[in-house]
Formats: sequence, C-alpha cells, structure tokens
Amino acid sequence: MKLAFFVDQFPVLSQTFVLNQITGLLDLGVDVTILALNRGDETLNLHQDYRDYRLHERTIYLLDEAQSSRYKALKRLFSLGRACFGPRLLTVFKSLNFWRYGHQAKSLLLGSISAQCHSPLQYDVILAHFGFNGVTANQLRELGVIQGQVATVFHGFEISSHQALRQHLQNYRRLFDQGACLLPISELWQQKLITLGANPDKVFVHRMGIDLKRFEFRSLQSSGQAIPPESTSGRVLQLFTVARFTEKKGLKYALEAIAKLKDEIAVHYRLAGYGELMAEVQGLIAELGISGQVTLLGPVGQQEVKEELLKADVFLQPSITAANGDMEGIPVTIMEAMARGTLVVSTLHSGIPELIIHEKHGLLSPERDVQALTENLLRAYHAPNEMAILRENARQQIEVLGDVDKLNRDLLKKLQQLLP
Repeated sequence: MKLAFFVDQFPVLSQTFVLNQITGLLDLGVDVTILALNRGDETLNLHQDYRDYRLHERTIYLLDEAQSSRYKALKRLFSLGRACFGPRLLTVFKSLNFWRYGHQAKSLLLGSISAQCHSPLQYDVILAHFGFNGVTANQLRELGVIQGQVATVFHGFEISSHQALRQHLQNYRRLFDQGACLLPISELWQQKLITLGANPDKVFVHRMGIDLKRFEFRSLQSSGQAIPPESTSGRVLQLFTVARFTEKKGLKYALEAIAKLKDEIAVHYRLAGYGELMAEVQGLIAELGISGQVTLLGPVGQQEVKEELLKADVFLQPSITAANGDMEGIPVTIMEAMARGTLVVSTLHSGIPELIIHEKHGLLSPERDVQALTENLLRAYHAPNEMAILRENARQQIEVLGDVDKLNRDLLKKLQQLLP
C-alpha cells in the first residue's frame, strides 16, 4: 500500500501521535510518504525516530514557507503567475473558486500548491491528521493534484473551536460526503461528527496510542517504595506537566492549586512546554508568590518526558474548554504517564473520562474547580499506597486502550478496506 500522511507541518515536537503512526506503519511494510504543507522546527529536540527512520527523505513539502512570513501572500501570487506559462494553468484557475473551496481558495493555498505540482501525486490512501487538513487534501484530490482515498483523523480542536467551525463547516460537510472514512479519536468526537452531518457508517473511533515498550511501568509497591500513611509528613509532593501553553491546558488552575497547596504541604511543580501564554504563566507565578515551588523547563523531548515522569508523584493535566470552544482530544501525555505508573490528576474534560474513571485509574475533578483539584492533590500526597492501586489499574487500562502496536494494526486493516 502506498500511503501519504497529510499534515500542516512536519516534524512537530508535540505530535508524537503522528510519528508513532508513521513509524508503526513503516514497520508493518507500508510505503509511507509525508505530505506536509510546511517544514516544522527542526532545531527543536526531535524524537530519535525522526532520524532513525530517515523521515526527512520521505517528506514532500507542498509549500515550505515560513508561517510568520509577511511575504507569504506575495510568494503565493508569484507561484500563480508562473503557472500562467505552464501546464497547470487550468487546475490553478479551478482552485480559485472561492465559493467551492472557501478559505483554502481565498488564501491562494490551493492555487500555490497546484502551480508547483507538475504531475499528480499518486497514493492508495491519503491519511490526513486534523479536519482542516482533511479538507485541504480532499480539495487537492478533487483538483487532481493528489490521487487516492482520503481518510481523516479528527482530534478535537477542529470541531470544537467556534472559529474553526465557522471557517470550515461547509467544507467539512463536503469532506463527509466525498471522503472515504472519518476517524475521530474519541467517542465524544464520533458523536460530534454525526451531529455535524457525517454519515454514521463512515465514522469509526480510532484512538491515539503510545509505544508501551518505551514506557515501562514503575511499580512503587514492587520496588519497595510504598510509603506508610504516617510517613507522609516532610515529603515533597513532586508534580509534573508537559503541555503547549494554551488556554485549554488549564495551567492557570494548576498554578492556583499550587498556591493553595504550599500553605499545607511541601510541593514542587516542574512545568515543561512553551506557547503563546508563556508570559502570562510567568506573570501568574510571580503574582501568586510560588516562584520557589515552580520550575519552568521549556521545550522537552520524549526522553526527558520519560525521566520527568519517573521523578514525579503526579502528572497534572487540568484541561478546560477554552473561551473560543477549543477542547482537548485525549492528551497522549496522559497515556504516557499512565503507562509509566505516574498518578494522573486531571479533569472531567472531553475524552479524558473515556480513558480514566475517577478513583479507578486516576483522580478527576470538574473543570476550573481549583478547590477540588487541590483536594485531589492532597489525597495523592496523604494516601500513596491507595494511589499505588490506581497506578496499577491505569497501566492495565492503557494496555487495553492505548497500545500503539495494536492500534496501528487496526488502522492498517481499516485503510486496506478502503482499497478497491
């Protein structure tokens, strides 16, 4: 099978779920190409698999333009101008149909790609990650720039954000009709797609997963680290979060919980990641007076995440629904923590309760409820032996729902069913 992964950027440090699928399907003998609109930041601490599998040799950049470039529009206009003297003129002209192709036509995205692809890119299946990439892949297929059945993975943001729905809903519905299948990563998003007009017969839940071999379980009881309840005084509760600094990650509520905790117990919060709210996070740490309890780690790679999980008592993920409607799927980092044996304290948000049952696989609280979040962290501190049972249960849950090897075999079967 010739399979193309269609993404907006590659590589992306935070999208290990895409990388796991690419390498997993390569291991299963699939001929994989990555079609990326633009180049990711290759200066970051990338996953070793990117190098080991020589994925740069398998990647085609359809635009390869700087995301923040002020000359982006001029560059696209220049590409369209060059097409006036080439064989792709008719395709480029069709790509400017604003009524049919919406934002992708108005931004000259389709026209620029069409002008640069001198012959069709042929695959059996094009697997697009995120709905808006599915839309673009489907439009390029309709224009004859790429060939193959289109399958789209929906993660959450693209069908929860108000702006994304306003911008893409019309094209989503065309994708629902023309695409071969839709692969939401949770039951919640499965129902949302059907509500938006997708044919239920085309919608199949396909969860993201992790490589369990790389996240070996750390059992506190079997290693002799279980702590009697009476020995909790004097210990430091070690917390860890890795996330993009955006509103839906709920970092504000994590920091407010730390401020409450520091008056009752010794606590240290190691926060890894980066993003548009970095300055706000730094300001809140100073305002709450918790600089001594919080360490900002910046961007980290997967090996560093594994090491941090090993040191942490709790993986903290207080996700919320953002003001613009943006929601999580099921964070892969939660799965990594569960596999590693690090207690997860999170929220009743999006697909997280599909993975974690409160008081069975971890501790959940309502969104934005700082008091409930604080109480769960105190419980994790004062009852480590009780939490050890939850850690064991969490590992078993991930082995059932999040084993990427099983999931990749299942994905390959789904994609093979799309072939003639």
